Amino acid sequence: MTIEGGKFLKKRRIERGYKTQEDLTFKCWIPQGQISSYERGDKTPSLETLQILGKALDTSYVEMFEGINVTLPLDLGLQLNIQDQIDTQLLNQLKDIISKILIQRDGTLQARFLELLQQELGAPHATALKEKFKDLMKQTDSMTDRPPTWDEAMQKICRTESLRRFYSIVRRYPSGDYRRDLIDKLKQIQAATDMPLQNNELTNQAIEYSVDNEKLTEKERLMAVDLIRSMRNHQL
Repeated sequence: MTIEGGKFLKKRRIERGYKTQEDLTFKCWIPQGQISSYERGDKTPSLETLQILGKALDTSYVEMFEGINVTLPLDLGLQLNIQDQIDTQLLNQLKDIISKILIQRDGTLQARFLELLQQELGAPHATALKEKFKDLMKQTDSMTDRPPTWDEAMQKICRTESLRRFYSIVRRYPSGDYRRDLIDKLKQIQAATDMPLQNNELTNQAIEYSVDNEKLTEKERLMAVDLIRSMRNHQL
């Protein structure tokens, strides 16, 4: 890649609010050393890396290629535009799901989302994200007064986490067809959790219940029933 191409990447990074290369690394998981080599013009990013950078820098794939001085054949430019639209939809879908998990505390959606990630990206990835969700929820739960910028901060967190999932997806599955299929899978788990809630009786042993995405044992379920009944009796 030329020095001018590296200057384009650095300029775009700063324009998008990433003051340092480390800031961009934190957002999208591309190692700082790689970003540095790209901005010096020493190395040319792979197609997958350019796509990840494009989403992190809010820049179209075609503009990313043009910015690093790579001339695209017409057919490849059209393919990139199509892939760009698919990946924008995928990123938005990820952000929407993560927002519902962290802000609306949708435990059912979280369980299904983690199960899907375990199938697609492996158990270590799903386990790490589960712990990340717990940490983020604890941080927000500990706030006695939420600052005026809380909603904005949470949206930034959700975007960061969605970009990180996007990084893992692109690295593992470069195929655009797979990403299109993944959008459908994400829509399916979201649609399932958007269905109206049923009024399930806690005393019904045929139904499984969970707390913090961990299934209640029979003993725990009975203890919960006894506690609720006891509290109601005291209120009478």
